[in-house]
Amino acid sequence: MKMLSPQQVAEITGLPYSKALLLIKNMNHLQINNRYYVSETTLRAFLNPDTPMLIKED
Repeated sequence: MKMLSPQQVAEITGLPYSKALLLIKNMNHLQINNRYYVSETTLRAFLNPDTPMLIKED
């Protein structure tokens, strides 16, 4: 299982770093201190949902 950082998620999705981090925080993620990681399989499942979703910034 490959773990992805927000920078890698940003490169894969084409989103800015801040939006990639927001996505990761809304997924099942791993947090070590102030660093966030998400598995590649979790990212794929999250980006292909069965129903539409809305993510809001606070």
